[in-house]
Amino acid sequence: ISFLCYTLIFKSFDRIFERESNFQKILAIVIISFFFELFNISAHLLRQFIASAIMLYAISMNQPKRTVTIAIIASLFHSSVLLYLPFLLFKPIYNKIKYQDFFKLFFYLFVLFSFLFVLMNVIKSLPFIGVVFNRALNTRDSFLTSSKLGLTGYLFMGLSLVVFVISKSLKNNNSLLINLILVTTLFSLSMKLLGAELLAYRFLFFLYLFTPIIFIKIIYNHRTNIDFIAMIICVLFIVRFYSRLQNGVWNFGEIGKNLLIFN
Repeated sequence: ISFLCYTLIFKSFDRIFERESNFQKILAIVIISFFFELFNISAHLLRQFIASAIMLYAISMNQPKRTVTIAIIASLFHSSVLLYLPFLLFKPIYNKIKYQDFFKLFFYLFVLFSFLFVLMNVIKSLPFIGVVFNRALNTRDSFLTSSKLGLTGYLFMGLSLVVFVISKSLKNNNSLLINLILVTTLFSLSMKLLGAELLAYRFLFFLYLFTPIIFIKIIYNHRTNIDFIAMIICVLFIVRFYSRLQNGVWNFGEIGKNLLIFN
């Protein structure tokens, strides 16, 4: 299943990089394939990995009707994609839009989520919705693995914001992905501030997939003859991947640690 998801991601690159050099697509394939943090959570968040692969394919279509339709299919695999549906129905998101419009929108979203958290005791008692809400408030992804952002997560959110700011020089056909990077980053930060670390962690997953694509386009847009540097980046990702793999993949939660000690 993971192999099929990666295949769909690489298929998305055919559209995303169709106007770019083949080397950009190769660099994107190597980075996504050997991005340790992405591999880490894709291995045990399989439903979300399937949904994120389908979501990226939807974004690559860059056509409102098709994108929304495919995104709805992605949401059937994992509910996290539901966050993006209201934005995908907002036509200006497919083009370059002003910063202040996004920050106004997220201010309203922050107020809404704050209101929901105030009423959490009522929401918890509701059928189905209560189960989802309780799971979102949990700080662990499962009884085995912990779900904290960590230093890498914070640094990557910072990098994503920088990428969003610099990316304004890119062509308009990248606008949807660029805007969704901002949506995802601000949502993750909002959830962290509200104490919903699991949600912040889950949406960091999408940034691991989205941000490197625009980062590649930025470095090629601002510099020429960068293929040698791109090769160095590839080597660094591969070396780091196998180096981290030697030390294990998951950080275990307390119950998981106890089970390992017991065994």
